[in-house]
Amino acid sequence: MSMTTGAVGLSIGPQLNFRAVVSSDSPAFKLFSRKPVFGFEPYPSDKIDFIGQQLYQLFCRVKAAPSDVTPDGETILHVICEWVGGMERASSAVRESYSRLLTAVAATGEPLDERDNDGNVPLDILIRPTDVHSIDGRLGSFIIDMS
Repeated sequence: MSMTTGAVGLSIGPQLNFRAVVSSDSPAFKLFSRKPVFGFEPYPSDKIDFIGQQLYQLFCRVKAAPSDVTPDGETILHVICEWVGGMERASSAVRESYSRLLTAVAATGEPLDERDNDGNVPLDILIRPTDVHSIDGRLGSFIIDMS
């Protein structure tokens, strides 16, 4: 079911979405298989930018799609948000690289409100506390341009 509002009022209609369910080791998800260890410096910015370029190439070659989900219901955005551990200690260059990566994937039209099998949207995962100070550090680390 979808609801749309606009100048002419409210429209309610059926909606059927098809999404490819892929394994967690499919090409796009495999890019994010090694998570930076919490408490240590995340990947350097050039590595994050390179992974973003590889992801773009997979999308262009139709080897992966932004709408792919794992059997756990995770999208690429869910996985990237899980990948963000330790951002409060990251340099500004690293935070900017993560921000570019998140912005680029969000710009593909992948819904930001897509829930995984645990009911989490990507933002839930991004702000999930891993220690008492992490929420402020994570939210303060990103500026995502959704325009």
